[in-house]
Amino acid sequence: MSVNTRDPRLFDVYRLDLTTRVLALDTENPGDVAGFSADNGLQMRAAQVRLPDGGTEIRVRDAVGAPWRVFQTWGPEETGGGIAGFTPDNRSALLISSVDANAARLLLVDLNTGAQTIAAEDPRYDVGGILRHPKTHALEAVQFVRARREWTALDPALEGDFQALGAVRDGETTAPSPTTSTTARRRRPSPCFPASPP
Repeated sequence: MSVNTRDPRLFDVYRLDLTTRVLALDTENPGDVAGFSADNGLQMRAAQVRLPDGGTEIRVRDAVGAPWRVFQTWGPEETGGGIAGFTPDNRSALLISSVDANAARLLLVDLNTGAQTIAAEDPRYDVGGILRHPKTHALEAVQFVRARREWTALDPALEGDFQALGAVRDGETTAPSPTTSTTARRRRPSPCFPASPP
């Protein structure tokens, strides 16, 4: 959790022991970080910094205790984005970015080589979010911000779920809350509530 106990101006990352209720400092903010991102093992691996010119810098590290290094930098003219998660093996970041594109797209970027692959994009509309499997962390769907927020299933097994939710009522659909059971998620679409029409 993010807490500004050490310095009211900065948010550090702490770990809370639910048994003892003791907060322990995990990652200290060096002074310019707007937010941190944890990998699938809940280790802080990325930091997002707002630069003085309004641009963005993303830093990553190979492991806890390893030095931070600059991973991505883009100017103030780019659509806001950042790291949305990590691949199941924690070797690549799921990065939302509009660099070299008309709209923000979802990229898989290797943390060591910087090599990138387009995971999802729309030539006109920004990526607004992603859905990952709660246990395997596999990428399952991506949300595009069109006239309304729309989900596109990347896992064919979820296509029927989104179609069924769309048939309930015409409106936006939020992502289902993660559960530990894929079966439970697919049998109980109740966590997904189409937004009520205005």
